[in-house]
Formats: sequence, C-alpha cells, structure tokens
Amino acid sequence: MSAKIRAEERAVAVRSAAKLPRATPEQIARIAHHIEIVIKGGKFEHEKYVSLIDVMHRDGNLPTELWAAADKFRTWWWQAEEASKGVSSYDAYEDRPFGSRTLANDKRMDAWLSVKLACIAMFGVLTRNPHALPDPDTMKWVVDEDLMHLVLPAILTTKKEVTQAYIGGERTLYTGEKQKPAAGSAVVTEALERLALHMRARTR
Repeated sequence: MSAKIRAEERAVAVRSAAKLPRATPEQIARIAHHIEIVIKGGKFEHEKYVSLIDVMHRDGNLPTELWAAADKFRTWWWQAEEASKGVSSYDAYEDRPFGSRTLANDKRMDAWLSVKLACIAMFGVLTRNPHALPDPDTMKWVVDEDLMHLVLPAILTTKKEVTQAYIGGERTLYTGEKQKPAAGSAVVTEALERLALHMRARTR
C-alpha cells in the first residue's frame, strides 16, 4: 500500500471520527469506574520513567506518532491523579462544581476528562445486544476491561512483567515464543492507533 493511499485512508478515518457522537455522561462515568479499578490493581509511576511503550519505540516496534500519543496520555494521567479520586461510582455520577475549584484543580479536572475520553476511544466497544427487544441487533456500548488492564500498564508502569510477550499471551491464542511478542505489539499498536485518531479528531 502506497504512502499516498495510507494518508487518504487516514484522512477519511479522521473525518469519520470527528462526526461520531460525543461521549455521554454515563459512558464517561463508566470509564472512570474502570480506570479506578485499574489504579487499585497496581502501582503507577509519578514521574518520568521507561515503560513498555518507550521500549517498543526505541526498538522500532512503535511509530513515533503513536508513542507521542501515548506520552501525551501519560502526561494527562500525571496531571489528573488528584482529580480522579472519589469519582468511582457510575451509578451516581456527578461533576464537581466549578465554583469551588482553584485554577490548579481546573487543570487537573481538564486532564482527568482528557484521560477518560482517551480511554473511551481506546477501550470503548460497540457490540450486539442479543437481549434487546424488539431488535436483537441493537448495539450497546461496553468497556473492554481485559484490554484496558493490559494497555494502561504498558503506558504507565515500569513493571518488568509487562512485556509484549505477556500481552500477546494474555490477549491472543498464540503460544510460540516468537509469536507472542509480535501479537502483543499488535495489541498495543491497535489501541494506540485509536488513541492517536481520537487526539487528531479533537483538534479539528
């Protein structure tokens, strides 16, 4: 496939993404709930570090554009850490009142919203709802929790066990020592392509 064709396909994808409906309050609250589950499940770094995405980029397994998108997400995560506390129940979701915030809190809340919208782009999935009546082909929105628990640590931690082979083994049926790293790389790349597309669409 030529670079020109790839560029044209990307432009079409960006225009299509820009036309997608905005995330609903319920989706934002639901993704916040899942983010906090991931946070409670492991330690995340608070300053510059080398994570799996950095290793993949260094080794030529992750394009610079996708690494930059992940690095920007990582910056939002650091900025949002304080703002994310106490927003875990999507059954009773509320935004905090703007009148009570300082400028610093405003920036944290903006970053927290950016994190949630980015996670919706990476891990939100439309799937058939066979129980919907009268139309079983009705689509419902869900969070791909398994993918989230694999990709966020790849961006946000230095854990040695978070490798391309580990992700490939957890996410796919490949078992070969050469197959699992390639499969894991593809899993991370696909999630970050969705993230990069989301970021480009937000700037339009």
